[in-house]
Amino acid sequence: RSATPPGEWVALTGGEHWETAPQFSPDGKLVYFTSDRDAWRCIWAQRVHSTTGQPDRDPFAVHHMHTARRSPALVPLNAIDMFVGANRIVLGMGELTGSIWLAKPSN
Repeated sequence: RSATPPGEWVALTGGEHWETAPQFSPDGKLVYFTSDRDAWRCIWAQRVHSTTGQPDRDPFAVHHMHTARRSPALVPLNAIDMFVGANRIVLGMGELTGSIWLAKPSN
């Protein structure tokens, strides 16, 4: 089987948001991806019509990660990847922490 020519590719999202790391669900009915469409980088999914291969309805949120401390947004864009299993999603996330220290200056 040959590759589908770019002119026949189907856009699953509208291109208004940063979306990356697409992965099909094991049954092929969904494509999971990360997106900043709600101003945070969260996991979203798009239903795919089983016979036409076209997007079916609007994308929907699967898991929100609305924290500045632990987020996939802390992973470099070229390193984001996601793996989808039957009942699991594995996604690399970064964690940002900090500490404030108090010191007495020596005179």
